[in-house]
Amino acid sequence: MRPDVAAIVGRRIASAIGDLLRLDACGDAGVGIDDVVRRHASDLTPLWLRLAVEQSMTMSIVSYLAFHRLPSPWRLVGAEVRLGRARFDLMWRSDHSGCVCVDELKSRTDPTCLAPRTRAQCLMYLVEGRAAFGDRFVGVRLISLADHRDAKLVRCASDLVLTGS
Repeated sequence: MRPDVAAIVGRRIASAIGDLLRLDACGDAGVGIDDVVRRHASDLTPLWLRLAVEQSMTMSIVSYLAFHRLPSPWRLVGAEVRLGRARFDLMWRSDHSGCVCVDELKSRTDPTCLAPRTRAQCLMYLVEGRAAFGDRFVGVRLISLADHRDAKLVRCASDLVLTGS
């Protein structure tokens, strides 16, 4: 049975993006996407699987940075941040307002479909985010890495209601 490359990428991508953004914030221009990706895929065998994951991760990172990276005054707080029952892929905070936003990255799921598991996950994230940050919690950005046009800001339960079906 062939491994699911999207699932492997999904488990590693938030950490890789977090590492890359931290290096960028530190001004470490000597380390690039290739170095970070290789480090996050180095344990994979056989070679074809490692190369497939590296290629997919590189495309996902480039897409995220080009289309979804929050501009200043937002800064990355961390990747795979645990808060209550939640594990946020990426957490951002505005240095200007103190507001907090989290990103949930989907490596293969179209977030506009909002599968039941994804809806439940986002609701839990909303509860945990509001409990920790109150009104400063902006919401969850549900981002598809498979198609950069598929992104949704979830601020309340009604944002998770399916329309048109």
